[in-house]
Order: sequence, then structure tokens, then C-alpha cells
Amino acid sequence: MSEAQRAAYPGRTSGFMSDMFVQATEASQMNGLTPFVIAVDFDGTLCEDKWPAIGRPNKELIQRLKEARQVGQKVILWTCREDQLLKDAVAWCKSYGLEFDAVNANLPERIALYKTDPRKVGADLYLDDRAENVRLEDGGYD
Repeated sequence: MSEAQRAAYPGRTSGFMSDMFVQATEASQMNGLTPFVIAVDFDGTLCEDKWPAIGRPNKELIQRLKEARQVGQKVILWTCREDQLLKDAVAWCKSYGLEFDAVNANLPERIALYKTDPRKVGADLYLDDRAENVRLEDGGYD
């Protein structure tokens, strides 16, 4: 990781989370998409999956997302929780100092850029305990 990359994430100099955020940020900047947008799931990602209760916090991820917002990145909470369970999740995150630029919604600047507001939340990076990256390494899509 370069010095500039380390500076973007104070207190973190190595490890999976740092490298992932830095690589994703660089990819977004190369594509000309600014600001960088992260969509993050709640149950099983920001906290241990104990739905409908709220499990133990993923403190490292919460810290990384707070740092991402400090450097101008946007964070969207992207969860299946609704109504009071959703309000509880947002309040729980706020109690750890994590706030969101949107909750289960697209950012206004992305809506304006793409002239659409699809049901799927648009982001540069999706963090979810049930995700699997199926992109082919060689780019060989038929």
C-alpha cells in the first residue's frame, strides 16, 4: 500500500479490509465515478446475524466505513430489514458512530447521473455476508 493510500485510511496499514477499500476506491476513480459508493448489508455483515435481534458488532468494518465517509466516500445501508427493525438497525449503527448517506435507496447524485432510480441500489462496492463474486478473471464472457 502506498503512503497516500495509508493516509486515506488513518490507523490502518495492511490487511484484507484496507486493501479491499483501497483497490475498490482506485478502480472507481479510474472509471471516473465520484464519489465512491459502498453498499453494506446489516445482518451478518455490520453485526453478527441474530435476526430479528441485533448481534455483536463487526467493529473493524464499522471503523472502516466511518473512515471511508471521512474521506468523502458515500455509504448506503442495504438491508432487508423494514419498519421498526430497520429503525432499530439505523439507531444501533448510529450508536457506534456510523451514519449513512442513504438507507435502502439510491443516492440522489447517482439518480441524476444515470437518469434512473432502479430498485437495486447502485454502488461501486457491495459488502454482504451472502455475496459471491462471479466475475471471470480473464474477462472471457461469451
